[in-house]
Amino acid sequence: MIANIKDTGFIHLELITDDIDEVLVNHFSAVDPKTSYITSVEDQAWDGRHIRYFVRTKRLNYSFLNELKEVCEENGIPLDVVDSRSAPKFGPAETIIRADMLPNITLGDHQMRAIKACMANERGIHWHVTGAGKTEIMAGIIKAYPGCPTAIIVEEVIIAQQIKERLELREVVNKVGEFFAGKRPENDQLVIVGSIQSLRSPTEDERFKELKKKGTDKAWQTRRENAELLQKLVSKCHMVMVDECDRASSKQYRELFRKHSKARYIYGFSGTPFDKDRPVENLYIRELFGSVISKSDRTEMEKIGRIIPVHYYMVAMEEDGDKHDSSTNNSAIEEWMIDNGNFHKQIRKICEAFPDDGTLILVDREYHGRILEEFIPGSKFIFGKTPLKQRNAALKAFENREIKVLIGSKILKRGLDLDGGCENLILAYDGKLGSDFEQRIGRAVRQNKKGSARVFDFIWYCNRYLYRHSRERLKKIVEMGYDSTVIFSNANISGADLIKRNWVRPKSKK
Repeated sequence: MIANIKDTGFIHLELITDDIDEVLVNHFSAVDPKTSYITSVEDQAWDGRHIRYFVRTKRLNYSFLNELKEVCEENGIPLDVVDSRSAPKFGPAETIIRADMLPNITLGDHQMRAIKACMANERGIHWHVTGAGKTEIMAGIIKAYPGCPTAIIVEEVIIAQQIKERLELREVVNKVGEFFAGKRPENDQLVIVGSIQSLRSPTEDERFKELKKKGTDKAWQTRRENAELLQKLVSKCHMVMVDECDRASSKQYRELFRKHSKARYIYGFSGTPFDKDRPVENLYIRELFGSVISKSDRTEMEKIGRIIPVHYYMVAMEEDGDKHDSSTNNSAIEEWMIDNGNFHKQIRKICEAFPDDGTLILVDREYHGRILEEFIPGSKFIFGKTPLKQRNAALKAFENREIKVLIGSKILKRGLDLDGGCENLILAYDGKLGSDFEQRIGRAVRQNKKGSARVFDFIWYCNRYLYRHSRERLKKIVEMGYDSTVIFSNANISGADLIKRNWVRPKSKK
């Protein structure tokens, strides 16, 4: 089989047999676990399988190249790779890649591995846990490709600000361009950082809503023009990096890379790039970024002192409730978490137990955050719509411990680099997705003065969904290797022991 790499960004396969077709279809496809029926799409029966190998045209996305080589080797398929693309306009300067290539820091072994991996791979995923210093890895990669126009795409404005400041601190360029919160980079800026939302063109539905509400589509027109301008700027970048690339399986990212980006080099960064419960999303992430080309784990980072150890506590809630109650998940969250005074008292009790510590509370809903802010004296709640200046002021006050309790919505659950970390993390949310849970735990591993941190979570005995999801979180923390304690009203037990006991609760202490 011949794999011909074209400037189109696709691998065109030649000399394909039906058997090879079948092997490639099976490998480069995934089925949504929620699919339980067959529907009709374009007059064809569809079984819910997403296939990223195009059988009719014999094409694969270039990002799948490493996987294609592995599949051929595993199945004894001879493969000849032919690169028919034009020569890249910008290439790596490998001689400058040294541990001291960035000012005022010495890059760690894991960071050097990541930068060097880019020399051999034009696409790839950098899988590094929270605290591994991924922004320094980004800075090193950019510096290793002198003169290469680069765009860094993020989910949250607050993360874009942090990356911009860090890149300028490391003297990658004098000034990093910004595209978020109405800001635009200049045309000649070599490195730009901004949010994926800024690149989205507003839909006709949004135009209709504005016309109906305001009688004018002026705001819609302005948003569209801004998005088109930014899309053109990104299209000029020969390197694109995506922070938290595990979220890049959405249609918005796929459209960005298919319609607007012509980048030769594409890299994704995440501490949790894949989730076993999301095979379809995993497939699309691999299609955009390729295989994992560098990795660092929690054990390695703790050993070299980049992150701190964490102890996980899970408090039993509503122990006399009905864990088989079939009320919907949303109604259970409303009743037992958002409108539950006992739950709020338990959270306040944890905060009061450590009055000198910095405690970070993560919630999913704005309404819940506002309730807790009123219930916990001296606390501050920030969320997506909090004005940027107020948000930054609250973060700085928490870092200085002028505010001891900071409550945050989804904007704080991942990627945020809090100077001084936190001593306590309270997870006041419901969910079972392993990658999302791991990201939230990552808020507690940042270095603090104490050298360790506590995470508080809750196991619910009043609803089958809350109970099931909290069990999944406990299993995940045990799987991650953290010490864990489950606190019941009558006794405590380690998380691992509770799982071994098939979730049978301990008897009262004598």
